[in-house]
Amino acid sequence: MKRALFVILAVLLCLSALPASAWDEPANIPWDELPGGLRAGVEHSGFVQALSIGDGYWYILTEAQGGRTLRVYKAGGGGFALQSRSAPLPEINGDGPSILAGYASVTIVYSEALLYGFEPDADGVWRLTYVQGQSTYLCTRYWLFENFPGAGRLLYAENTSPALSAFDPNLYPPGLDSAAKTLNIEGYALVNNPDPADRLHLRAEPNTSAVSKGKYYNGTPVKIEEDLGDWVRVTVAGTEGYMMKAYLAASDDMLTVVSAFPALFVRESLAGQPLNIYTAPDGESALAGISYDRGSGREYITVIGLAGDDWVHVVTGDGIAGYMPAEDFDHGSG
Repeated sequence: MKRALFVILAVLLCLSALPASAWDEPANIPWDELPGGLRAGVEHSGFVQALSIGDGYWYILTEAQGGRTLRVYKAGGGGFALQSRSAPLPEINGDGPSILAGYASVTIVYSEALLYGFEPDADGVWRLTYVQGQSTYLCTRYWLFENFPGAGRLLYAENTSPALSAFDPNLYPPGLDSAAKTLNIEGYALVNNPDPADRLHLRAEPNTSAVSKGKYYNGTPVKIEEDLGDWVRVTVAGTEGYMMKAYLAASDDMLTVVSAFPALFVRESLAGQPLNIYTAPDGESALAGISYDRGSGREYITVIGLAGDDWVHVVTGDGIAGYMPAEDFDHGSG
């Protein structure tokens, strides 16, 4: 189990860049020491496990109708606010779920070989962030990444980072190849240029002389909205346009794509500052969201394409998609 815990820690640190103090040992709380507000309406016979760290409380219950559920609470104002509750979680290979917890994270554990990690997104919704099985894949709003971002295979599918309340572990099996069979991948694709040094245009109209709305690297997630023959109408991380179908990999072919995203990092001079992400490549457009560099100057943001000379199209680890000034990035110091 020690090896499994090390892998979990490495994955979550990669995703969240949390401070070391966040990984203090969580308290395992027996039933009779649970705060009264958490025991209300729950039978002792259904209690399985409870953990707390900071103002977070997580516990597993066996429901009267069968199956165990995970509940996530936050303490405050003299009470406890329910932040999320899972659907009944099935047994898998005869194992019922238990939990591990860190600051603002929880892991559902079936065995050393099957774990599911969850964290709250920018809107406070607890979402699946990784699956550890035969291999580990990270779960974001736009992809599943095998191993770590930019270093393995990708899969674009429906609901790749489900909310805990809608999570069904049977849809997120260990291993990316298995996930490609359980998730809905119809109508999803990745940019796949024959020459990985090339970038694929997103056009305003379905012809090669139309205005380019951006140029995209291999691995970019593409939602196919309409098949027009040689062209498809698509949405690329929130931006609509047209792409040539010959340069897209769909269905199981997505697993053959080697991503070619540039190794760009947020400039160190922006460490600790909020990073504005816009809905269009100009500073007057509405904000798509704000990504908070947590002080390292190396917040992981994937640059999926270029919009002219001065803007890049990005997707953040917590699922914000939009545009940032190109000058916010450099190649880092190695």
